[in-house]
Amino acid sequence: MHFSSYSKRYTGNAMQTILTERTGLRDAMRHYLWHPADFAREVLHFEPEMEQELVLNALPYEDAIAVKSGHGVGKSSVAAVAILWFLVTHPYARVPCTAPTGHQLDDTLWPEISKWMHRGRIGTILEWSKTRVSMKGADETWFAVPRTANKPENLQGFHAEHLMFVVDEASGVPQNIMEVVFGALTNEGAKLLLLGNPTQLTGTFYEAFHKDRGLYRKFTFSCLDSQRVTAAYIKRQKEKFGEGSDVYGVRVLGEFPRGEPNTLISLGAVEHAIGRRVAQDGKHTIGVDVARFGDDESVIAARTGYYTEPLQSFRNLDGFELGSRVIKKVREWRDDGYTDRIEVFVDETGVGASVIDFLNRKASIWNLIVVPINFGAAGDKDYWNYGTLLWAHLRDMLDLIQIPDDDDLTRQLISRKYEITERDGRLKLESKQKMKDRVTGKSSWVEAVGASPDRADAVALCYTDLSNRPFSQERTGEFTREQDDSLPAFSDDLPAVEV
Repeated sequence: MHFSSYSKRYTGNAMQTILTERTGLRDAMRHYLWHPADFAREVLHFEPEMEQELVLNALPYEDAIAVKSGHGVGKSSVAAVAILWFLVTHPYARVPCTAPTGHQLDDTLWPEISKWMHRGRIGTILEWSKTRVSMKGADETWFAVPRTANKPENLQGFHAEHLMFVVDEASGVPQNIMEVVFGALTNEGAKLLLLGNPTQLTGTFYEAFHKDRGLYRKFTFSCLDSQRVTAAYIKRQKEKFGEGSDVYGVRVLGEFPRGEPNTLISLGAVEHAIGRRVAQDGKHTIGVDVARFGDDESVIAARTGYYTEPLQSFRNLDGFELGSRVIKKVREWRDDGYTDRIEVFVDETGVGASVIDFLNRKASIWNLIVVPINFGAAGDKDYWNYGTLLWAHLRDMLDLIQIPDDDDLTRQLISRKYEITERDGRLKLESKQKMKDRVTGKSSWVEAVGASPDRADAVALCYTDLSNRPFSQERTGEFTREQDDSLPAFSDDLPAVEV
């Protein structure tokens, strides 16, 4: 379709409102078609940084573009501008947009499209809703739509003369979903824009920068080059994890993790679990890791269904005080109307016995199942001990659950190593002491929270699978809401750090 008939049929005089000093609609559209960065500035009032401008101006000339980035550098802004540019400058354009989670589409990308659409001067020709952005008068044939990448059929059936797939957080999109996308890119001029934090070492996004690098125009957005990222954020990541760490590489430099050998849980799995959004309903469960040494933390992890609450961490509490903190959490749930039995999994090794004794005395009052867990107990045919089995179960659950954005938890999860036993080939997680010996003195997070994976153990306890547990006892009772006067007062000067 020629620009003259395009503007006359679908935009008419409304398109004139987006022009600046350019003399005619047809000339303006032709210019913007080949200069997306000018479209961003003059039409959307979006001022791109240098890396963003390079990506935008590559769009007319490249069929496949891949952008890896650190956190907060504006990749979603680039995606939003690219979508609006393609819609306005390509007749009957269709732009399917996908991401691993609805949260990324609904709460990040789609609001970003709305912001720049209305900040600019194209609100008269485009219509925005939560499920579609379309050209007015052609909403069934000229549009962009969000589709979550959780099943292939969500992205099937998209065909048009002008087609662009936008894949946000592409590192987390499954390969079977990407196969559907590739199957739709059959027309000459069809485009693919991949963007994301480089968290995974497999999949289409990773291969775009490695085995398939000749098929893509590739860009990297580093926080060090962006005015949108504060120096304080970069400093925090550097001090927390170290410049040579995978976390710093992914979050700041926009580089793929090196993937330390024999680590049980990958950074990519942790990052996706942090970014996931799940319903806060379902069974209520608590995991308690009890500190053994002065530098370690006692940690309470509480979950509702697949939602993990922010962790509570403490130092220098005895069993009575720590148990009382657990009951305080239980009381909050009871006050909110939750009446089902609550499972409390407690690390019984060492000083954990005193916490278990305290909670057992409260079980009948608060309707608890108190389950002592021994990390060193026997595992099964695949895992050397029960601690390894717990961590392996948590690793598998990271594909489903949401965990808090807690730097110390992240560091602990991705640092624990394993070995394969020579005798029977079972997987064996390294001991806490071996992990402490390995990492002590190597990074500042050791001085901050110690090298012991207390927070990670608490979360693993919280997601214990009762179907394969070795425990010595459990106490249960019926919840009566009987007044419990033995609880201490919870004053603000108790030694606690809540994340």
